[in-house]
Amino acid sequence: MKYGILSIIIAIIGILFVIWFNIEVAELFKSEFLSLGNKTELNPAVFSTGKLNKIISLGLGLTGIILGIKSWRNKMRIGIIGVFLSLILLILTFIPIWTYIISDGTLDINIK
Repeated sequence: MKYGILSIIIAIIGILFVIWFNIEVAELFKSEFLSLGNKTELNPAVFSTGKLNKIISLGLGLTGIILGIKSWRNKMRIGIIGVFLSLILLILTFIPIWTYIISDGTLDINIK
């Protein structure tokens, strides 16, 4: 398999992983918020599970960039797409998308 196509596949898998993880965190936060009742603190699992997943997505993004650059140096233009998608993955890694998912939901929660 060519490096450029492999770079694109890895970047797409990483983007899907980041989106899936943010949806899972949003659902966990919603369920914790609805079951809050008289408790004053949220479950720390809502905020502490992100480090390993960020490391995984960073690894996928860097691997995609390296393979895309390797393909681009071999005169394959498809490597540029892999690098671009990997950069999008690296940007999405540090944006907490789950707060936007919750703010657009039916619950009236102000995260900020």
